[in-house]
Amino acid sequence: LPAAGINTKQKEGAITPASNLQKPMVNQSDINVVAKSQQLYTKQIPQLFVKNTGTALAHTAAKKSTATIITTQLPQENAAFNDWQNNQPPPPPVWQGLHQLYYPQKLGAHFELTNKINNISLPPCPKAEQDAAGNKDYVEFYAGPDIARKSYNDTAQSVLLQKRKESTSFQSAYSAGFRYTRVFSNGVSVRSGINYSQVNEKFNYVQSNWVQITYITDPVTGDTTGTFSVTGTRYKTTINRYHSVDVPFLLGFELGNGKVHANFNSGVIFNIYSWQKGETLDTTLQLVNFNNKNKLNSQYKSNIGAGLLSAASIYYKLNNQLHLLAEPYWRYNFSPMSKEGFTLQEKFSVIGLRLGLRLDLK
Repeated sequence: LPAAGINTKQKEGAITPASNLQKPMVNQSDINVVAKSQQLYTKQIPQLFVKNTGTALAHTAAKKSTATIITTQLPQENAAFNDWQNNQPPPPPVWQGLHQLYYPQKLGAHFELTNKINNISLPPCPKAEQDAAGNKDYVEFYAGPDIARKSYNDTAQSVLLQKRKESTSFQSAYSAGFRYTRVFSNGVSVRSGINYSQVNEKFNYVQSNWVQITYITDPVTGDTTGTFSVTGTRYKTTINRYHSVDVPFLLGFELGNGKVHANFNSGVIFNIYSWQKGETLDTTLQLVNFNNKNKLNSQYKSNIGAGLLSAASIYYKLNNQLHLLAEPYWRYNFSPMSKEGFTLQEKFSVIGLRLGLRLDLK
């Protein structure tokens, strides 16, 4: 860079004020410094701050076509600066900062190339990105369809197991609930809430050689005057319903940007209360009703204990407070829902998709 307009006859250690310096015109050839005496790198200097490990300090700024150089004066500086103007390598340590810049093969142990970008101003991180997934509180509402698979375990290996499988089939299922989610600044999340789920099962009962007897009575006296019977096959279809209310405790990790978030979580879900209603076959293969209200006929527990729950939640931001929610999940119950004492044990495993809204609490 040319030094026209710089007064080099300053006292040792003095700083030439920027206001007293002229701002000469700078061409591209002036910015690209080429040393003829050595094989050197050619560099363009858009904006630069070089700090010498000694006492020399050079501050070079190239803006459009002007440049200003502010420097402290050191002994023998005039001659060294003139040599540098004439593309001659300046002897270290005078002008060491510039010497190290334009002669990188002679970099000192205390000089780092990263100093070149120390004062480059980068745009700040957008606030939407800074607060994308951390340090947040949410309330979420959801509902969605499920698919339930019933598994059996029969310690007696009886005919009842086969008859139960033949007579029942999955029809439909769904779950709904709400929960609170806390996401910490490091992305770790905790959540809990209330979940209601229902599994609907179709029960088909076929009874062969079923006999229906009809009695004929006298309309005046009320006496029975005769009977007749019909023999055939009886078909009956019942929808069995299995209900449960549960409380999950989940640990996860959330990440995302200003528009889309993802939360991967897993934990334990505790059953608070379960109730069932429908019909099935008993151990004698006879039709029997089950209902929690009738404790004698009920084959199932009112509390099925704990289970495992895992989910992957995807959120899409609608505005500053609302997010759309889509969440595939899987639930596995540790213990069967059948009461102890029954040789045939049953339990459900569920996969489903929850859809809903997330509310950002601010």
